Amino acid sequence: MHWPQGLPLALLVLGAAIGCGSQLTTPAPDRAQVEPRRDEALSAPPGGASVFGLTAPREWADTTAYLKLRNPDTVAALSGQGGVFLVAVSKANWARFQDIPMEQLDEIALRTLANMAKTYQDVRLIAVQPSGFGGVPARTVEYTASRGEATFRFRQHLTVYDHKLIQLVATSDVKQWERLRPLFDGFVASFRFPGGADTSLSAGSPQPIGAVLQPLQISDQRLYGNSWAVIIGVNRYRKAGLRLQYAVNDARSVRDAVIRFGFPEENVFLLLDEAATKRRIQEVLGDELRLRTEGDDRVFVFFAGHGLTLDLPGGGQMGYLLPVDGDPDRLHATALPMAEIRDIASLVPAKHIFFVIDACYSGLAAQRSASAASATGRIDPVALVRKRLREVLTAGERDQPVVEEGGHGVFTRFLLQGLAGEADFAPRDGMITGFELASWLIPRVRAKTNDRQTPFFGRIDGAGDFVFVVPGKS
Repeated sequence: MHWPQGLPLALLVLGAAIGCGSQLTTPAPDRAQVEPRRDEALSAPPGGASVFGLTAPREWADTTAYLKLRNPDTVAALSGQGGVFLVAVSKANWARFQDIPMEQLDEIALRTLANMAKTYQDVRLIAVQPSGFGGVPARTVEYTASRGEATFRFRQHLTVYDHKLIQLVATSDVKQWERLRPLFDGFVASFRFPGGADTSLSAGSPQPIGAVLQPLQISDQRLYGNSWAVIIGVNRYRKAGLRLQYAVNDARSVRDAVIRFGFPEENVFLLLDEAATKRRIQEVLGDELRLRTEGDDRVFVFFAGHGLTLDLPGGGQMGYLLPVDGDPDRLHATALPMAEIRDIASLVPAKHIFFVIDACYSGLAAQRSASAASATGRIDPVALVRKRLREVLTAGERDQPVVEEGGHGVFTRFLLQGLAGEADFAPRDGMITGFELASWLIPRVRAKTNDRQTPFFGRIDGAGDFVFVVPGKS
């Protein structure tokens, strides 16, 4: 297709940004709880001069037809002055937003970045945070992406309305962003759904959009009483055919990383190869940590090795970690089920435990986690560590290969880069939270492995988020 002269280059990159919504399947809502509603069409008014009541500035043009050819979800688009603003509506039959955890929208946001990273260079996430538009709660993701010599800034707002995923996307060259941002904010602030928002669906007051991200300076107040780590790596499995190349190297590197974060070396348990038996892992997790940690402590658990998934006869799945003496044919006797690890974690007094597992398996019994950032992008570290929490980040799902290269597993290589400070980005405030680390790592692992590995981040139990204070930033 021939693109008209003067059409902003940013139009060419929007297909990937809005193309992820309809690819994500959502569990059907309980029809007994969802009253039937007339499925009103969401479309731009005739003439193209406005987008759901948004009047186009004089120098802007209606470019709906051009973007609709790139992505059929596009229902209205305006472009001008080097920027683009569009509205996209998924064709899938989505439940109302209160029937979908808002964390689901965070997953869409992360998939957006994974899709962009397949086509564009240097995709960088800026923030994922609560927001609102049109009178309903939403999620907002901000990121940049490069193509050739051009770099674009994106702000993407997502919500669910009338059983559909709705996206408002604003983009421009990064050099034009600050000039166009007030106009984009005005579009979002004046957005109204056809007939007005169904306020009966609102889960609280919508949060303001467009707030400037202001980092919160961390005081010298100690967030945790003491820090503990259990680092496990297994290359040389006793069972033939199971050996790995870089799990031990991964474990040693992660041990060094947590020590740099202020974990006392005497509080770090390093179990490599023959030391990583099922019994010893159980002793460290269930006895050493149970007896030695206190209520204000934190525990970081890293495992690099094999993970397996067993289908349960009554339905569902159970995930297992394979210690050095593990046998895939005798999982109950030789492996560590996640149910047991979860039970042990409930016995440990430490208020925060973060499991990071470089193994691919399912059956976690965990819920996907959402950002703990406020509507202004500020994070209160004291609030994050106030309550007990057990959360988990894994390298992939069932039957996915653990990709190794360059002396590390791909997952652990990005984990180490993130902990080195790269994951301190949303906002850049001297802290790396569990969610922030996952948000930085997941799209990079998926892009690097071409979706052969799809990491998972979720909460096993509790509330808040695990916090690392970047060395030298406290």
